[in-house]
Amino acid sequence: MDVNGTHEVHASRDDVWALLTDVERLRECGGAIKSVEVLDGKRARVTAKIGGGLFGVTASIHVTLDAIEPRESASLSASGAAAGTQLAATGGIRMSGPDSGPTTINYRATVQLTGGFASMATQMLDREGPKMLAEAFDCLQARLPRRA
Repeated sequence: MDVNGTHEVHASRDDVWALLTDVERLRECGGAIKSVEVLDGKRARVTAKIGGGLFGVTASIHVTLDAIEPRESASLSASGAAAGTQLAATGGIRMSGPDSGPTTINYRATVQLTGGFASMATQMLDREGPKMLAEAFDCLQARLPRRA
């Protein structure tokens, strides 16, 4: 599954970068994220609740920042598992626009799910993913000083 898009944030590039690289502040905008354990400067373990009710599972995901160009771009990889389903993902962001803002965020991700609930999880992500992304960007915008 591939996800990509562009979102404009009404804030300076410095402010956007500071938020996107602050794990504690960023965690607040990931509704499914229950905890983040920073392992070192480039690796973290994320625990997330995916789905709800009868079909809700807790996933443990290892995230690694693969490449960082401060104030410009970052790429990451992730792997994890939940209830017999494995996840492997790669993704990244690239920022552009005037230093004072607004900042344009181009994002991309490739997610591969395998195992017992992969088909169901893919359908859920197809259905809920756009809403989750919109909520995350709204949350990010609310946590940034408005400058542009």
